[in-house]
Amino acid sequence: MSTVLTQALPPAGERNLPAAARTSSRLDSLDAWRGLIIVLMVLDHVRDFLHVGVLAYDATDPGTTNLVLYLTRWVTHLCAPTFIFLAGISIRLQREKAGSVGGLSRFLLARGPWLILLEFTVIGFGLNMGGPFFLVQVMYAIGMSMTLMAGLVRLPARAVLGLGFLLVWVAPALSTATAGATGALGVLVTMTVTPGPVPNGLGVLLYPFVPWLGVMCLGYGYGAVFQLERKRRNRIVAATAVLLLLAFGVVRGLNGYGDPAPWRHWPTLVQTVESFFNVTKYPASPAYLMVTLGLSMLLFLLLDAAGNTVRLLLTFGRTPLFTYIVHIYVVHGTQVVIGLLLGYPFISMTGYISQVAARMEGRTAPLLAAGFGLPMWGVYVVWILVIAALFPLSRWFEGVKRRRNEWWIRFL
Repeated sequence: MSTVLTQALPPAGERNLPAAARTSSRLDSLDAWRGLIIVLMVLDHVRDFLHVGVLAYDATDPGTTNLVLYLTRWVTHLCAPTFIFLAGISIRLQREKAGSVGGLSRFLLARGPWLILLEFTVIGFGLNMGGPFFLVQVMYAIGMSMTLMAGLVRLPARAVLGLGFLLVWVAPALSTATAGATGALGVLVTMTVTPGPVPNGLGVLLYPFVPWLGVMCLGYGYGAVFQLERKRRNRIVAATAVLLLLAFGVVRGLNGYGDPAPWRHWPTLVQTVESFFNVTKYPASPAYLMVTLGLSMLLFLLLDAAGNTVRLLLTFGRTPLFTYIVHIYVVHGTQVVIGLLLGYPFISMTGYISQVAARMEGRTAPLLAAGFGLPMWGVYVVWILVIAALFPLSRWFEGVKRRRNEWWIRFL
């Protein structure tokens, strides 16, 4: 299969195009896909910081949520799997472009630790804006995965693909087998397979990296598909999406190993469907990854059919790390401004993430206890305003990347 993929010819309509033009078109599709995911991610984080019920109840629990809140939260489940899958695809395309694996390995060995450093400094402060308390999220998982990919890119792509499947399916068993671990082993378990507290009460780690390394490996192994001509590529992507969704239906229907949270019948059909799709993100279950990646691939096909004409998506997709960092400060800054306008003291809005953790543990959280927050319609209004504020900033940095070639540009 690998030989067939790498030897495929462009369609007749594209054979006379320069190779650079075909590559640009292909990357535009991936950039637009990544940009859409960033837009959804911003919605999720605006809801986290500004929705009045963000911790009052679980947004995906059929017994406490409503349909609008459920869908708002659920659609953002697509973000992390797609973002990391796309990272794997990008590494594969860089591997094919570079020819030599040495330079790519060195870049990944630098890029991975850099992302982890950002998670614990610039990103961590932007999320909390208070004392040292870390909500360790997707940049940690991507950074650890990239660091390990520096060695894995030396393996055949099919071997990396197989490793990806293995990690995704074995991670839940490892999590179960190590439940209750303490001490140094407990820290290792939290870093690798089961979310948990950061030592010394300094935060919470939500993205243990093993299942996410599996997703990046899957993206790397699948990346050859995006070197094919458009029609053949899209047929394969469509078939993959359908297979993933069918597999999800079977695995989820069996209520077994694929997800640690079984679904059940509720008094209404809507609640039962919500329960069926209420899959586990922390840690990422196989069922969660199948349904999110399957649906995300369908979104890619819709974007590709639309011709990637949305400038905003392309800009965000071409400046993902810059946009990610800036959006945290814009969203959190917006929360502070709204809080001040509503009469809340500034001190109550510092240490927001540590307040969230306190609330989850049943302790006092001043801002949340005071009932701060907006209804869902307000969340959507702020989301649109934040996207509008981010676009010119990301557009500016897109121009910087296009005009300048300094080494540090590659790290943003």
